[in-house]
Amino acid sequence: MESKPNLEELYLKALENPLRRRILGYAIKREKPLSPARISEALDEELSLVSYHVRELRDHSLLILASTRPVRGSTEHFYTVDPVALAHPIVKALDKPANRPPDPEIEEA
Repeated sequence: MESKPNLEELYLKALENPLRRRILGYAIKREKPLSPARISEALDEELSLVSYHVRELRDHSLLILASTRPVRGSTEHFYTVDPVALAHPIVKALDKPANRPPDPEIEEA
């Protein structure tokens, strides 16, 4: 019988992808629920790609579904960083300024 991976293994696997690190870093900085559409716009990435990676972060216990709302016959999902993940050293390291991806909403001088 195969054992279930621990959180550290899940986090490391998910964060191997640079876009997932950017998405998670952005979610940590925003400190509020965000939709893939908002993340896509902020990071200047394709919505379908961001949506896929947000689901992967959710499936790897880094993001949790915070809420949904109907939008033009569809459902918009809003995610936030899982508090358990936020307390983990691997995720905390992403929030250190040296490890943080650049904020697309702050213009560099």
